[in-house]
Amino acid sequence: LSACDVGTAATRADDPLGLPVALLHAGVRAVIAPVSRVADDVARRFSRALHAGLLAGRPPDAALAGAVTSLPGRSPAPFCCFGDGSVPVDAP
Repeated sequence: LSACDVGTAATRADDPLGLPVALLHAGVRAVIAPVSRVADDVARRFSRALHAGLLAGRPPDAALAGAVTSLPGRSPAPFCCFGDGSVPVDAP
């Protein structure tokens, strides 16, 4: 997910709320999402690198790390992996 702030969560009665939480409760193993604002060009470059890593068979946490380090200079990429990022994603 690359929309700004989509990884943020709130709590109500000690239960976390937010899109990543909803997806994890629905059975998704891992969600990679930003936890703060991300510039469009950074999100585009990050998403391409992330998906290349996933398609190469890397687990989400390793693909996330590779995507962050592939960004030029000090481009902020506040993405986080929610859930179990150690299990590779099945190929389509």
